[in-house]
Amino acid sequence: MDSKSIWKSYGVQRVYYKYRSCGGGNIMVIERKIVEENLKNTSITEYLAKYLERAGYGGVEIKRSPLGTRIIVKVETPGLVIGRKGRS
Repeated sequence: MDSKSIWKSYGVQRVYYKYRSCGGGNIMVIERKIVEENLKNTSITEYLAKYLERAGYGGVEIKRSPLGTRIIVKVETPGLVIGRKGRS
C-alpha cells in the first residue's frame, strides 16, 4: 500500500497531507477539522473586532503548537486593552 499525496486549498491556507490509499475516509476527517478550525478563528476574530474597536483593532495572529496556543492581538492603543497597571 503506497501512500498518496494531495493538495487542498482552503481560502488563503494551503494544506498538504499524506494518506493511505486504503482509507478514503481520512480526507473527510481532515477537511472537517480544517473547517472547524477556520470557524473558530473567524469567531475569535469577529469577537475581538467587536470588543476592541475603540482600541483600534488591527488583527489577530493565532499560533498553535504542541506546547500551547499563542494569540497575538494587534491594536493601535495597547493601553486600552491591557488596562491599568496590566490588570485587565
